[in-house]
Amino acid sequence: MKKILPPSMPSKKLRIRLYADENIPIPSATYLKSKGISVIHAYDKNFVEKSDLFHLKQSKNLGRILISLDKDFKNISGEFVKESLIKATIDKIIKEKDSVVIEKFI
Repeated sequence: MKKILPPSMPSKKLRIRLYADENIPIPSATYLKSKGISVIHAYDKNFVEKSDLFHLKQSKNLGRILISLDKDFKNISGEFVKESLIKATIDKIIKEKDSVVIEKFI
């Protein structure tokens, strides 16, 4: 029987679901999987040499967070990614919201 926690007690289990585009090294995706994180790599679906927009749409269709090493997303309208694009670097997280860049240092 599955234990149900009260709303005030969040589960400790990480339930993140990722979609890695083809720029993420396969060993990185394999490592995340070994840590119990649900990851689908573009190669798992044979999505090779596809556009940035294709990968972003696939991640949305799959209900997953897109992870990528792309430094830019070509030919994608700002409206399409509005409120859904976060850039993470080794030392900070950057989120664009209504043309304002919010930076959080980690």
